[in-house]
Amino acid sequence: MDGEKETSKLLHELKKATNLRQVLDENEAEFKSSEMVTYLKELLVEKKLTKASVIRAARLHETYGYQIFSGVRRPSRDRTIALSFGFKLSGHEASRLLKYTEYPPLYAKNRRDAIIIFALDHGYTLDQTNDSLYDLEEALIETFKEEKPLIQINLEIRYNKERLT
Repeated sequence: MDGEKETSKLLHELKKATNLRQVLDENEAEFKSSEMVTYLKELLVEKKLTKASVIRAARLHETYGYQIFSGVRRPSRDRTIALSFGFKLSGHEASRLLKYTEYPPLYAKNRRDAIIIFALDHGYTLDQTNDSLYDLEEALIETFKEEKPLIQINLEIRYNKERLT
């Protein structure tokens, strides 16, 4: 990641280019989609962690977590923040991870983000952070949505139809 081209330089190349495909091919390494997976792998090595332990600590569904690590899925901003807790990152490191998933970094002037930065920098777990967010009346870090089983949806539809007739 150290050899990244500056955004202004890439923008300049795009403006003066006559062949878009050539510019894209020459700068393939600069585009963030493949960098996210590479960065996640680098974090695993640097922090001496396993995918399974990060996914567990981030409270992500196991299949979904592995899809993130393989590049099949792009996590939401909240799930990226949850991964930051799974990796035990600092606020600054979490902002860098957010950059690789193409989300805005944590912003200290945003109350919720400030709480998250504090929690990361003080070694809080995701659960402890969500407790703090709850106590301070901020939105919790969402790691997965509960989906209703199809049978429950069908029962609700039938119940609502019966009520209307």
